[in-house]
Amino acid sequence: MERCDSARVRFLRTFEKGFHNGFARAVFRTLVAISVLLFPFGLYFVSSGVLPGQYRVMSTVSVALYGIIAFVSELRTSRPAAVLQRAGTLFLVVFVIEWLGVTTGIPFGQYTYTQNLPPLVAGVPPAIAVAWISVMFSSWRLARAAVPADAPVRFRLFAVALAAAVFAVAFDTVLEPMAAFIQKYWVWENGSVPVQNYTAWFAISFLAVFLLEKTAGASPETEAGMRATAFFVYGFQFVTFLVAGLVNGFVGNAAIAVALLGGVLLAAFLGRRPSSRNPIHRSSTGA
Repeated sequence: MERCDSARVRFLRTFEKGFHNGFARAVFRTLVAISVLLFPFGLYFVSSGVLPGQYRVMSTVSVALYGIIAFVSELRTSRPAAVLQRAGTLFLVVFVIEWLGVTTGIPFGQYTYTQNLPPLVAGVPPAIAVAWISVMFSSWRLARAAVPADAPVRFRLFAVALAAAVFAVAFDTVLEPMAAFIQKYWVWENGSVPVQNYTAWFAISFLAVFLLEKTAGASPETEAGMRATAFFVYGFQFVTFLVAGLVNGFVGNAAIAVALLGGVLLAAFLGRRPSSRNPIHRSSTGA
């Protein structure tokens, strides 16, 4: 029991590492605790597709919660004004892109949001833009953990953006069955998800994380906490959508998403192998 308690304390310290503002730390703890408490209920309702109409607003709360956690987590790396600027810019840009999507079909394809994720503003739920913040920030931080910190600067910039884009596409691959077919937050015009949707996710995510990585990083003091939070934000949602998809027969989406994540992890492992980074040269007297 003592060993378990010690491990839990170490994890919590890592999770919160880098917060210098007591209020921000307290808000962060509260939001994480709420999301943990809601997780089993969300897993059940998302998987079953059964949620009474009067509780539809809980979908919005749940979607937005992880975005807010990701935002608060970023406060340990920069001044609040800088974090707000990054998150606000991402929110506005994504909202406009989503609006273009529902009105023109560009860049994702033809789809329409329903009233299952209220409220709608110009046909787009603001919660969706907040959700994008959670996916972008968490994918970015996970990608930073996957790419060796001592890699050449230009290579690292490209590799982090590439890895984050793959994380984001994997996320959307398990998100689509739940959101479009089980919960029906949005409806695709032809009844299936077009490949165009995934290519758009990749392109938008790559560009967003490229700019994030170029303009803001994290100090060694905050990196561990950022990584733990990203794993939590991304992981809890990914598992929820994965289970929901499997329960409802979307095995193909689950397999593709897991394969994408496996590819990133394999690349990260190979990139950290001593033999690939510090090759052993043959002796001048050898064969």
